[in-house]
Amino acid sequence: ILMCSFAYLDRPGMISQPYTYRGDKRPYKVKGDIVDDSKLCVAIRDELEKADIVVSWNGILHDRPLLNAKLALAGERPLQVGTKYGSFDLDFMYYVRGSSMKIGGSKLDTAAKFFKLPSQKTPLDGQVWQKAAAGDKAAMDEIQKHCEHDVLVLRESWKYLAPLVSKVQFNLSEVYPFIHDIPSRKLVT
Repeated sequence: ILMCSFAYLDRPGMISQPYTYRGDKRPYKVKGDIVDDSKLCVAIRDELEKADIVVSWNGILHDRPLLNAKLALAGERPLQVGTKYGSFDLDFMYYVRGSSMKIGGSKLDTAAKFFKLPSQKTPLDGQVWQKAAAGDKAAMDEIQKHCEHDVLVLRESWKYLAPLVSKVQFNLSEVYPFIHDIPSRKLVT
């Protein structure tokens, strides 16, 4: 994980700017080890857990599992967001491709264009990611701009997609905390 950008939902009279945690900057950089992202991953987890609501795009199938895998590798506990932990967790990708709305695709770029949002996705080719992973500062700067545009697009999509939310994503164990106590049973056929 190279970095993570965040933005608050706008509050009356206040528009917050995106901010980014970068693995090549203190205090997340591990001296002498370019691939150790453990400090960054813990900081990302802790920042997300401070939020009352976490809004993502493909966070359920990509971002959260990747972060949790990296946390496990570092011997750290997984991300704890959702109603069980006192927050809400929304993945807006599911609201543009299912029964709520069909906009012609499930990419954030498609949503930005469909809703004609003030912020639009920035193009980024795969070599930039490779250069950033190899320690190229200019590539990291470019990815930071890209990530910060992403969170702006996500925040601007809020007014279109939040009204479609009829329930908040949750894990079965959040609704049935005793689920782990149920003994597994063999099915007889």
